[in-house]
Amino acid sequence: MKIFITGITGFIGLNLLDKLLKKKHKLKCYIRNSKDKLKLEKKGCKVVVGELTDYNKLVKNLKKIDVVIHLVGVGNVSENSDEAYKLYQKVNVEGTKTIAQASIESKVKKFIYLSSIAAMGSFCEGIMDENDKPNPIIPYEKSKWESELALHEISNKSKLKIFILRPTWVIGKGDRKNDIVKLVNMIKRGFVPLLSGGKFHTILVSVDSVSDAIICCLNKNIKVFGTYIISDERPYKQRELVSMITNSLIKNNIISRRPIILSIPKPLMLVMGDVFEYLAKIFKTQPFISRKRVHSMSQDRNYSILRAKKELGFSPKSVKLSIYEEIKWLKKQGRI
Repeated sequence: MKIFITGITGFIGLNLLDKLLKKKHKLKCYIRNSKDKLKLEKKGCKVVVGELTDYNKLVKNLKKIDVVIHLVGVGNVSENSDEAYKLYQKVNVEGTKTIAQASIESKVKKFIYLSSIAAMGSFCEGIMDENDKPNPIIPYEKSKWESELALHEISNKSKLKIFILRPTWVIGKGDRKNDIVKLVNMIKRGFVPLLSGGKFHTILVSVDSVSDAIICCLNKNIKVFGTYIISDERPYKQRELVSMITNSLIKNNIISRRPIILSIPKPLMLVMGDVFEYLAKIFKTQPFISRKRVHSMSQDRNYSILRAKKELGFSPKSVKLSIYEEIKWLKKQGRI
């Protein structure tokens, strides 16, 4: 199968790359930075350097392509500035629309878009699924939802089969974000402050599971297409996540004792969020925690993956194993 991929040099992209090459797919990678070109070519990929906004170049390079896998996306759930909104609109919304429209002109058969659970926005009680109406509030959430709406409109007016995947918090080897690192550093210090003692649930998914879900969409026998939530079988309490990370740190001989969990009331955590946001503005950095992040952390999250399992044949891999592999990789990288 001839596959055109954007975002191949990212966390999920690199994991997916090896899986696709093992299955003998012919890959054409569309990258922005030429420094990764030689490395990808050595793996057997065709490489094109270009911008997502270059419609003519996209059309030219999408000729005779069977499937487009669009992984490129930017965003930070803590960022709420006008500049961030403009960037997210340009990349997440306009970039996605451009490549989808170019795919139609080039007669591509299938389009797989990696969205995010953030597209669903604020959460309600109970188990949520693809039928629940999104309620995006912050710029990143809005951009992901608007990109999905654009794809639905494009799909309705064309023969392009569009798959939209909404992964939850992706973890595993190769993760270059600092979310797990922040938790590791607190655990190593021996004290972990958790909102209400970590009683609220969070939603995780292995990077291997996300790659497998994308590969499921490539199956020629799949007759349906649409939006799919990609997550683990169940949610995890925040203190349970800390426990899994702690176990992995002990197994990797990074620590020898378990940390003390400090239960922080929500009102106090909100004040801390205000302080960190204020300091972040002064020093022009990302806040360690924000008021919106506190509200987000205090909502129990639970999603159904029944549709992905039933229609795609999706089966998530072990989150516990992914955490262990990520800790081992972070240690090797010298980041913890």
